[in-house]
Amino acid sequence: MDKQGFREFLKTRHLADDDIAASIAIVERFAEYLAGLEPALTLETAIEPAALEFIAGLIDSKENTHLNLLALARYGYHIRNDELYAGVLALLDGAEVMDNFYAKLADVLGTEERDAVFGGVTPPPLGTPSREKARLMREVMGRLEARVEPAVYRKVLSGCLRDLSVEWFMEDKKKYDACAGLDEYLKLANDDFIAMLEKIRADDTVFFNQRITPEVIEYVKANPEVGRVVRRGNKLYQTKIPFLAHEYLQETDPDKQRYLYCHCPWARESLKDKDGLVSSEFCYCSGGFTKKRWEVIFGQELEVELLQSVLRGDLTCRFAITLPEGL
Repeated sequence: MDKQGFREFLKTRHLADDDIAASIAIVERFAEYLAGLEPALTLETAIEPAALEFIAGLIDSKENTHLNLLALARYGYHIRNDELYAGVLALLDGAEVMDNFYAKLADVLGTEERDAVFGGVTPPPLGTPSREKARLMREVMGRLEARVEPAVYRKVLSGCLRDLSVEWFMEDKKKYDACAGLDEYLKLANDDFIAMLEKIRADDTVFFNQRITPEVIEYVKANPEVGRVVRRGNKLYQTKIPFLAHEYLQETDPDKQRYLYCHCPWARESLKDKDGLVSSEFCYCSGGFTKKRWEVIFGQELEVELLQSVLRGDLTCRFAITLPEGL
């Protein structure tokens, strides 16, 4: 293990000394676990299934803390083991969704109806594999759609089940406020997105979970809605960039493309599950994530419409956000 290099890397994340020590310790334990496998693995050759098995042990011992899992992901990033990094990151990404869903449904429906919708399902522990999370969400969404009107549950979902801080979007608001109007800001923001991808490519770093290739940048440039925003009348249209864009662009099988496209750790694995998909209605949660920036910019709640979803059989996920009156 590159203990000293990892220590210096963690310092750039502004961790306290105790958290740095704990992060190094859990990675050392993971290295020991890998060495005991048959065949033995190293941190450099660790694959996602081995990480999931190790994390299952952390769940059993109640050591499945955010810091411990993040340490494993960070070490994968540090040594450029992309499979380790992305595999653990997927367990952390949106981990709060089911807890927030559980709480918000109680606020809207009452605890008795919420419990009927969840049907004995409780939010799973941190580190639960995405396949199991998708299975649970499929069950919950099936009961939700059978018992609750779409207008009600879409409002809950599109309120976004992620913990998104307003502060994350304040830089966008400052840029918007400095522009002459929405169209000027859209050009600026869209150009900034391309510039960011080009810098990530030049630096050979990652965009969330994925490496950016020249082919990905050309794909985004050729599709103005992908990762960017196009205004038509009183609506903003946005199409998500694929979860693994380079692989998506190389793939020709539509089913595999849909799997490579989907971002959601609570739905993605259902695209490979013979027991069925998570309902595409759940994608209104992603719509809530997509519109959050604009709600901060405009200072009000906005409506979002799901236009396309890989869970519906489309090859992209696309949303329309209704602008405030007067824009």
